[in-house]
Parts: sequence; structure tokens; C-alpha cells
Amino acid sequence: MSLALHVETAETALLNTNFDRAQQLIETLVSFAENLLDKVKVYEIQIQGYIAQGKLLEALQVGQQILQYLGVALPDSHSLDVLQQELEKIATLHAGKSIESLIHLPQMTAPEQIAAMRVLAKLGLLLFWLIPPSRL
Repeated sequence: MSLALHVETAETALLNTNFDRAQQLIETLVSFAENLLDKVKVYEIQIQGYIAQGKLLEALQVGQQILQYLGVALPDSHSLDVLQQELEKIATLHAGKSIESLIHLPQMTAPEQIAAMRVLAKLGLLLFWLIPPSRL
């Protein structure tokens, strides 16, 4: 309960553009968080704060760090060839399956995977801003 209340306090500071206070709370929360998933929640706030301040590279670095903790590695560089290879892997995995068949897949329940998806969703638009398709 106390952690949740402090997380809400950090989010409120961020929403009020009190970035210094939010950062102080984030640093405190990270040191007192008892497990990885609690830390992820705190780092998500930090990512939002960096984005709000236009510190996109810092937000990306925090996101990459969290994802590494969660067992997800993002490449350090980007290229059209690497993107094409990854898209081909996805196409192979889904060969012969329709989009409609996705609804029959089991719901994701692993907390670490759900947390990774939340972070990836936050980073998706950020990566588009940092690396627009015209630069690939």
C-alpha cells in the first residue's frame, strides 16, 4: 500500500511538471522497491518524465535498461536489413495463420511479459521520433 501511494505521489509530481520532485521520489522508490516488477513501475514513471521534458535519449536508455532486467534485448543499432530479418522471422512464425486466429491464443499472464509489453509500448512512439522510417 505504501509503495502504491508513493508511486502515485511521483506520478502526481510529474503531472504537475514538478520534475525535480518526481526524480527525487523515483530515486527513493527504486531503492525501496522490493522486487523487479515494483521497480519497473517506478522506471515507467521516469520514462514518462524524460519524455515530458524532451529528454528522449534518456527515456530510451531507461527503457532499454528495464527491458534488459526483464530479459528483453533491443539492438543498439538500427538498419533496414535487421528490421527485414526480424519481420521475416515474425512472418515465418505466423505462416498459415490468420489475424482472426490471434483471438484464440491464451491471454498473456506472466507479469514480467506484461511489464515488458508496457515498456515496449512506451518506447514504440519514442523510437519513431528518434529514428523515423526515412532514416532507416
